[in-house]
Amino acid sequence: MLKTFHSKYNGKLELRQVQGKKVLDTRHTNFGYDSLDVLWKEIFQRFKIPPFKQSLILGVGAGNVIQRLRDVHDDGRIYAIDIDPIIIRIALKEFGLAKTADLEIQCTDADQYIRKTRRAFDFIVIDLFCDHTMPEFLNDLTFWRCAFNRIQPDGAILWNTNHTADDIKQIKRMARNMKMRVDVLKSKNNWNTVYRFRKL
Repeated sequence: MLKTFHSKYNGKLELRQVQGKKVLDTRHTNFGYDSLDVLWKEIFQRFKIPPFKQSLILGVGAGNVIQRLRDVHDDGRIYAIDIDPIIIRIALKEFGLAKTADLEIQCTDADQYIRKTRRAFDFIVIDLFCDHTMPEFLNDLTFWRCAFNRIQPDGAILWNTNHTADDIKQIKRMARNMKMRVDVLKSKNNWNTVYRFRKL
């Protein structure tokens, strides 16, 4: 074990070394650079990421998504939001996010941010978990109306979840009602379900 941290939002966080690389875990799940990194590589191979001027990341974790975006496109402004100051501090100090160009991180509530911002994004990633639990506001249709209104006409939203088959049916129904196209990726680990939303 390298270090342990205690977070109000995510409980005990453990920073470990696995095969020479730093890994961040909560009590129940990986928050960075282990199974989560494998997942995002899989997602970005399946859902090709077009060049972007502005992208938004809801849920920083250890910074996997941000680093993967920079692997694909080395320019474009990235805005990242996380409610947990401990997570942000770990990502900046332990996983090198402080060196990432054109990155702005805010410690704030993702629900409030998406409702208040007037920016329009080419690409949004929603990867919001407190330990292994998704926040309740992700079940709120108002959140999704705001999120869908924040993407450009040819933009996209990727949402990482732990959804079951019944959840997937409900999300497809919601997307149709809001005039959004949705593609579903069930990951190889059989735990994550990732949606891609695009406007019709």
